[in-house]
Amino acid sequence: MNVTCPNCKEIYSIQIDLFREKNQQLECVNCGHQWDQNLSNKEIQKAEKLHDLLSARVDRSLTSKQVSKILKEEAEFNKKYKKVLINQTIDKKNSLNSEVKDQELSLLEMLKSKEFWIGFSISLVSGIVVSLVYLYADSIIENFPYLKNYIDRLVEFVNFNKNWIGMQKKQLINSIKVLVF
Repeated sequence: MNVTCPNCKEIYSIQIDLFREKNQQLECVNCGHQWDQNLSNKEIQKAEKLHDLLSARVDRSLTSKQVSKILKEEAEFNKKYKKVLINQTIDKKNSLNSEVKDQELSLLEMLKSKEFWIGFSISLVSGIVVSLVYLYADSIIENFPYLKNYIDRLVEFVNFNKNWIGMQKKQLINSIKVLVF
């Protein structure tokens, strides 16, 4: 039997036996509202009849013709559904491709843009500053000891990456030697 919260209208399925000749206090899990629920014998009988009808319908067995018809309908539906999904995917790809083509800039246009040069300049200056801090880390720490932790982290990061690149370089050289010789 279905019971509806009077506050938020959330619907709950509850066993009819809980309401036989009793007033029940219920609490909505959704909103926390509490209310008293009392069902008349007429409502309980109506719910029981509906329950009996539904359970009788479930017990009814299908013939093999009915089963094959249902399976054919499901197969047709699945085919149509897959076609729709494929068409939607193709449409999305086409729209994305056209958007990308509209947004593509030629190399010459990109080099003429102000945004490119601002980004490039910031990257270049950042790289130079990091390189200078790495190279002069000891003298910077002597003059500004409170920066030691930050500079040490930067030096460790750069050293780690230098070692990693060196290892990759050695592996590449060894791979080329193996292929050549």
